[in-house]
Amino acid sequence: MNKILNNIFNKNRNHPDELDVIVDAFADPVIIYNAAGIITKVNKAALDSLPFNPEGLNTIEFAGKIASGLPDGRPDAEDSILSKALKGEIIRDAACKFIDNCGNERFYNCSVTPIRDQDTIAGAILIWHDITEIKNKEQQLKMSNRNLKNLVKEINEKQKISDKQIRNDKEEIDIKDSQIMVTNKLLEIIFSNTHFLIAYLATDFTFIQVNDAYARAFNQSPDFFIGKNHFDLFPHVENRTIFKNVVKTGISYITYAEPFFHSGKPEPGITYWDWSLQPIKNNNEVEGIILVLIDVTRRKKAEEDLFNAKRLSDIGALAATVAHELRNPLGVIQAAIYNIKRKSQNIEIEKHIKNIKAKVEESEQIINNLLSYSKFKIPRRVEIPIFNFLNELFDDIISKNIKDNIALKRNFEVLKDTIIRIDPFQIREVLNNIVNNAYQSLPPADGCIEIMGSFSNNNQLYLHIKDNGKGIEKEDLEKIFNPFFTTRSKGTGLGLTICKELIKLHNGTIEIQSRKGQGTTVKITLPLIGIE
Repeated sequence: MNKILNNIFNKNRNHPDELDVIVDAFADPVIIYNAAGIITKVNKAALDSLPFNPEGLNTIEFAGKIASGLPDGRPDAEDSILSKALKGEIIRDAACKFIDNCGNERFYNCSVTPIRDQDTIAGAILIWHDITEIKNKEQQLKMSNRNLKNLVKEINEKQKISDKQIRNDKEEIDIKDSQIMVTNKLLEIIFSNTHFLIAYLATDFTFIQVNDAYARAFNQSPDFFIGKNHFDLFPHVENRTIFKNVVKTGISYITYAEPFFHSGKPEPGITYWDWSLQPIKNNNEVEGIILVLIDVTRRKKAEEDLFNAKRLSDIGALAATVAHELRNPLGVIQAAIYNIKRKSQNIEIEKHIKNIKAKVEESEQIINNLLSYSKFKIPRRVEIPIFNFLNELFDDIISKNIKDNIALKRNFEVLKDTIIRIDPFQIREVLNNIVNNAYQSLPPADGCIEIMGSFSNNNQLYLHIKDNGKGIEKEDLEKIFNPFFTTRSKGTGLGLTICKELIKLHNGTIEIQSRKGQGTTVKITLPLIGIE
């Protein structure tokens, strides 16, 4: 650039008007010195960036007026850049700074080239280029990298302690439009090192570039995406509208913990993402957009688990208080029933006593459920023969649920001589709850409950309790294990919740399959300790 100006100056030095027009056409600030170090020419770009017109000043006066780090160029200073230029040396990219006409400190790269008139140095040309934005962006990038490292370190520490301790600690990445265009090289560094998913798209939403993290998330290489349209790969009407609005308005968009449903690999489910769109502008025209995604599924699940744990803890404390308060009056009622029954021989009174006793036992079961829910105990496992255990349990259930035209089928002969290590009281409570639910769902006649047992080669015991009752609505099936959910007019809705927790404490699983009008099957899986 300086060489070009030097040639222009020599060719037009006798035509000052033409020289002025040519020098003013340059976008960067230009100052021309004579051989004595006096400023003889300042172009329009230099006047726009300075708070005064420096023409006629020498370099010492010029440096004093701008009170800056601009090299003063004093001819008597051996190390000044102007002194070196007036001796014939070309100076390139000397760092400098000074206060602009708005009072702001700005940074520049300065270059000085001597003006030669044959073998004589006739002056020098000073050009400077504003690098303030680059300096600022370097600082912002350093701060972003430091914050990113701190965030990764914090997340890793929380994951080692417990998923439940993961807290909402997200970093809002605000990539300004001008930063993207000026700092392409810095953006490549971010692309290569961040774990965030980043994609650079054109205004028609075709991929221009994606980082490795983005490509890995979809089991592809970065080259796979280049030239393809985002919405051809990921159709989404609502998101397309959002993308179009960012391109149209130039206003960035950000959303937190957005759910994404997927039905493919590795398995169907839902994930949560923070994602943002940042427009890339050139002269206020959007030329592209940056898509940034952060997978926050684990954090979202941890937040939900924490909320549910606190809610259930509060409910459990209340349930325990209510249960204890109800148990005392029920004990008095039972004692009164016993005394009345002992003293009275009236058949009519006997019927009422029987009804009262049944209701008291029903209330006792509700209280037991409340107390069980308020505090689950670690199973006290003992080794028992499961075949005998199941027979005794179902004999007891039949004695308490005498009902005409109801068949209870036992199909677990294969479990003879099978030993399992369980807490018999907790498993008894589970099976009681499930079979009682089955009894309550049976039709008035021709009802049937079948209990089947089997085991697998990987030491798993399977129990199936199947009935031909009224079944469960599809929308209710998804909520069947939720605390206090029930479709009945009586009961607490805690029975199946307790069953699931107790089976979980035994390292087992419980599943329910049902269709309205076609009955229900409950499948319980428990680990075996061996077969004798």
